[in-house]
Amino acid sequence: MSEKIKFILIGYVVAFTVEFLSAASGDSQIFASPVWPLFFIVWYGLIYYLAFRFQKNWKMYQILLFWAIAGPVVELVLFRGSFLVTDIFYSAMVGLPFYIHRKYLKIR
Repeated sequence: MSEKIKFILIGYVVAFTVEFLSAASGDSQIFASPVWPLFFIVWYGLIYYLAFRFQKNWKMYQILLFWAIAGPVVELVLFRGSFLVTDIFYSAMVGLPFYIHRKYLKIR
């Protein structure tokens, strides 16, 4: 299995966990939509594909800082809403897969 596919699969697990916790706290509306599985696969697949493609050689602090800034901007522009913890969630959703992949699966 390719490194990119492993990374994206780890990302899906992390994103689902974060979205589930966010929905439990009342911050997320993703599961209210009847097409949420399709949206989830396409949206997070795109995020993780692009992150792996362009950021796999970045240092962790650069990845976390980038997503702490870019996440809320994307949320505000595309979804017309921004939440107080969005920057933390986006950083975690992209940073954690990189951490797991680098620590246990060794990105080259």
